[in-house]
Amino acid sequence: MKPEFRPLIRLPIRFIIAVIILLLCLFCFAQTVSSEQKKEKNDVTITVTKEEMPDDKIFYGTYAEKITNPRCFDKAALLSMTPEWKEIKSKKIDKGTGKYWILLSAANDRADKQVNTYTQDAELEFLCDRETLFNVLKKMEQFKSVSEKALIAEFDVTDSIAKFNLKPDKADAPKKGFAIEEQLGGKKI
Repeated sequence: MKPEFRPLIRLPIRFIIAVIILLLCLFCFAQTVSSEQKKEKNDVTITVTKEEMPDDKIFYGTYAEKITNPRCFDKAALLSMTPEWKEIKSKKIDKGTGKYWILLSAANDRADKQVNTYTQDAELEFLCDRETLFNVLKKMEQFKSVSEKALIAEFDVTDSIAKFNLKPDKADAPKKGFAIEEQLGGKKI
C-alpha cells in the first residue's frame, strides 16, 4: 500500500488563516470595548437650577433638574459658517439694509434646521448654549480646574454640526432646466 501524498504546506496555511481570523476577532472586540468605555467616560450628569439653565438657552431637549450627557454649541460660530453669513461678509452688506436682515434670517433658519437635524441623527438628548453649560460645569468640583479647551473637546458639538450638514439644501436648489420651465408655466423652450 502506497502512502497518500499530503503537502506539508497545507496544514500551516490553515493554521495561519485561523490565527489571523482569531486576531481580527480579538481586535474587533477590543475596539468595541474601547468605544463603550469612551461612552461611559463621557456620561456626565449635572444638576442645575432653572436660573442657571433658562429655556432660551436650551436648543434641544427640555429643562430638568438633572441632565445626563449634556452637549453644547456656539450659535455665533455656527452662523458664521453658513453660506448666507459668508455672503454678508464677502459683499460687505450693511447692517441697516433689508438684504442684511433677510440673509441673517436665512442664516438663522439654516442653523436652526441643521441643529435639529444633527441632534436627532446623533440621538442627543440635550443641547444648550456653550457659555451657559460651561458656567454650570465650572461650579462643579470635578470641572473647576478643567480648561475651556478641554471642555470644548468634551461637550461642544459646533464643529460636528457644521461638518454634518451645513451645506446648501439640495432639496431647495432648483434642478437644471426646471426653474425656467416653472417660470414659463411648464412649457419647454
